[in-house]
Amino acid sequence: MIYIPVCMQNIRIAIFRFSIYMDLPMINALETLHKNTRKMRFWMWLTPAMFSSMALASEPNIGPSFDCRKSSNIIEEAICNDEHLSFLDRQMNTLYKKNMEFEDRRESVSAAQKEWLRSERAMCVRRTTKSRIRACLASSYRERSKELFMLGRLPPGVVEYTLSKGRMYELCGQYVELMNRVDFNPNASCGLSYPFDETANANGLSEIQWEVMRKEESIEVLRFYWERIGKRSPDSLITEESQREYREFIENVEQLSRSELDLNFDGVKESVYRFPKGGACKSNQFVHFIFDRSIPADHFERSKIYGELFRYKGRMYSFYGSPATNFLGVNEIYGDEYFLNERYLCDFKVNIRG
Repeated sequence: MIYIPVCMQNIRIAIFRFSIYMDLPMINALETLHKNTRKMRFWMWLTPAMFSSMALASEPNIGPSFDCRKSSNIIEEAICNDEHLSFLDRQMNTLYKKNMEFEDRRESVSAAQKEWLRSERAMCVRRTTKSRIRACLASSYRERSKELFMLGRLPPGVVEYTLSKGRMYELCGQYVELMNRVDFNPNASCGLSYPFDETANANGLSEIQWEVMRKEESIEVLRFYWERIGKRSPDSLITEESQREYREFIENVEQLSRSELDLNFDGVKESVYRFPKGGACKSNQFVHFIFDRSIPADHFERSKIYGELFRYKGRMYSFYGSPATNFLGVNEIYGDEYFLNERYLCDFKVNIRG
């Protein structure tokens, strides 16, 4: 056995990897880890096999997209001295060059890139320590790569998806084939990131039909969500600040949709609603929740599902993550009453080729 410190922010990912390794639902994996760890908050006992399954894919140290011998500022020096930042720089530069191949977006992409270099990336120099500069740069590069990726279709062969976890599941293999076969939907589509084609439908994958609600019809449902998520009482709109927060929430939800689904597997279909995560269709990811006033506010968090719901051979699954962040996967949905759980099945890796 080996003793490995795990940061608090990485505990959820560690449990997620452990649940795949042990072929356990997330909640059971958490209980198993708790029984076998003395200090769950800061330490984990992990076998070498488990540790290797959690390791990030290594990136060859071949430097960033620019010549480090000509680096002239703190930002460039930080990138040259960090393998992961060099990798992020190469990845972002590849996406930038491939987008520049499209004449209709060349001018806007070039202008946005210059602005990003001049403002967002350059702002990282204001951080007080080297570690904070590196963290700022990593975040900035990921966001810029995401923006470039989400602009729409890229030339064939630029992006390749591989399956890193879940090879024993037929669904995982079929989904990664779909990802490599179809064009990624642009971020403003409010549709599935990877639309199902005839081959996907023949394999048992099917989209859920959603009815888009009119804004005036959405108020009651969104009010319910706002009250439950903040554990607020129905008479909470008594202060000016709470009224402002409520109005901003309502205005920011671009689209609310409804479908009748047996999401908690109790044999009865519930009214399930969804709206884009963050309010607007920026990442093709959604918040799904059951509209049921009998659900206690303390339990409401357990009746929500994030991602993109779909069916596979009659069962419910969700696709989560963003290709630009290299954190994508498929979960199986299960539960009872108003408690919903997700079992992690598939884990995908994005490879961007230069």
